[in-house]
Amino acid sequence: MSQVKEKNSLTTSAEAASEPVKASQVGWFTRQRPSAFGRVAFWVSIVRALGGVAGLVPFLLTGSMSPDVLMLAVCSLASVILLATRYRWATLVTTLLAAYIAYITLNQPFALFDLANPYGPNGGFPFFVLGVVAFALSILVLGCLIGASLEILSQRPSPRWAFAALISLIAGLMIGSIFIGAISSTATSAGAKGTIFTNGVPTVHVGAGGFVQSSVTLSKGQDLLLVSDSSVQHDLVLGEWQSGQPVTESEPGAPTVNNLVLQGKNVTIGPFNTAGTYHIICVIHSNMSLTVVVQ
Repeated sequence: MSQVKEKNSLTTSAEAASEPVKASQVGWFTRQRPSAFGRVAFWVSIVRALGGVAGLVPFLLTGSMSPDVLMLAVCSLASVILLATRYRWATLVTTLLAAYIAYITLNQPFALFDLANPYGPNGGFPFFVLGVVAFALSILVLGCLIGASLEILSQRPSPRWAFAALISLIAGLMIGSIFIGAISSTATSAGAKGTIFTNGVPTVHVGAGGFVQSSVTLSKGQDLLLVSDSSVQHDLVLGEWQSGQPVTESEPGAPTVNNLVLQGKNVTIGPFNTAGTYHIICVIHSNMSLTVVVQ
């Protein structure tokens, strides 16, 4: 009996001694098979990176690069590369990158403007749907990376319901946002044909991404009030966008609009004393224009 006890104690001691060795072998540079969280984060990151690169194309064509859009594309590509290494530390670093991408996105006035205006001037409802999907994918990547990081730090798998709950939540928010946007876009489309007034003055709101409506109708002798809904600067002139370039034009009968700066304030243009069709554009933001019809 004493020999058996001695043998068992030796076996237990050997097992206890081997545990620290096994634990120490799982270092930060250890490659590991990704969990469900990690796999979804990797493939969705690829989609997001492709979208980020595609988002650079309009800026390259117009010759005006946005530092934030460039940073989004670089961070998205870096996320894919880091996740492809399958190192334990790479998942934690990519989580920080995903949080930074979400921060940049939330601070982009154009993105928020498009999400808040399903029937806005920057592509209308289809562009709104793309924005909702892109935003949902970014949140999905961040959520999956947080889940994968918690698994790495705790060295235990997450409950199965956690992954299903995250996917269901993101899918529900995305579908719900598109549905609400579809309803509001229909209502806005019906109301966009009319003219709104502020103290009897025809009014057009201007958001970060452009004019909320593409045209407005005035009567002869009326002024036009432009209401700035953001702190983004717009430089307004009379003219049109042609082949991606702003072309300043002198329109007879139109009031003077020469490098009128609209930034966090309201301005009044007019009066429009001559019947006709006039065009006001922003020379900073591509294809941002307002058609003024005077009857």
